[in-house]
Amino acid sequence: MTLFFYLPEDKKDRLVPVLHKKGNKWSIFKDTRFNINYPIEGAKRFYSG
Repeated sequence: MTLFFYLPEDKKDRLVPVLHKKGNKWSIFKDTRFNINYPIEGAKRFYSG
């Protein structure tokens, strides 16, 4: 088993969206503080101190 912080191109279609429920309806979760799609979008770098 191989683990990734960022998904390779050939595996990105396996990532399911983060959902939340409003009333009786499910919708894709959106957050302005960070990109919830970071495993498949962005710079693909993570700096930690």
